[in-house]
Amino acid sequence: MDAVSAGSADGLSRGELNEEMTRIEKELRRRLPVGWSTSYQSLVREFVTQQQYSSHALERTLFILEKREIIRFSGQVSIGVVLWYMSHCRRLQKKVVHRVGV
Repeated sequence: MDAVSAGSADGLSRGELNEEMTRIEKELRRRLPVGWSTSYQSLVREFVTQQQYSSHALERTLFILEKREIIRFSGQVSIGVVLWYMSHCRRLQKKVVHRVGV
């Protein structure tokens, strides 16, 4: 594996990934005021499907914002429960993103 592809995800270099993440974070902060919530799926639809950001950049940005306590997820279930639901009922609880900090 060459050095250029070693630092890439979803076909993006680290610099491109960081640039996408910065743009996503700015847009999220603008779009989601403190105290407001939105579904995770609507964020995927808006950022990945409509605005063509990579899903990796969105996931990583949300992870970082959660660690900084800027956003909070609710409605999460463990992966074991998700897999059980998927195989038995095909119904999952909706994952919601809440803006909690500045």
